[in-house]
Amino acid sequence: MKKMIISAVALIMATSMWAKGEKTSVTESHHFVYEVYGNIPNVKNTFEEEHPLGKVVAEKWNTFIANYTCVYDVEVGLSGYATEIRKPSVFKAVERADKYIRKAVREGRMERDAAIKVMSHVLDCANVICFEDNTSDLEAVVRKAKTGQDVVTVFDNVELKSM
Repeated sequence: MKKMIISAVALIMATSMWAKGEKTSVTESHHFVYEVYGNIPNVKNTFEEEHPLGKVVAEKWNTFIANYTCVYDVEVGLSGYATEIRKPSVFKAVERADKYIRKAVREGRMERDAAIKVMSHVLDCANVICFEDNTSDLEAVVRKAKTGQDVVTVFDNVELKSM
């Protein structure tokens, strides 16, 4: 029994040493390019939310919410409506990034101007990705991004090409 435990520990140590030299983060190893024709439109919502990072981010956030959520009336069930989310993995990833950026600004780990720039890029990417067809690779990567920092790293590797 003792030999098995020592063998298992040695195997774990050898595996961790081997992986140190390689790029192990899935979030850093992919680069995505999406084409944008014209400007990314801002949608006017009936109920617009305010965002702590200001008006520019609030407009993009409200567009994001309008693009990704669709509310339906339901006749059967406990509530009178149901909400459908398009591309839920991207939606949840953007929510994680938003929470991470808000907290970083609140704690002073990120300047407000830098946070506005990062969040604007994340929302622009998400609003373009919403209507793209072949996003399964990106969706798989954002599913693996567990922290807000990982999500920001994924979106840093997304390039929006203006056409």
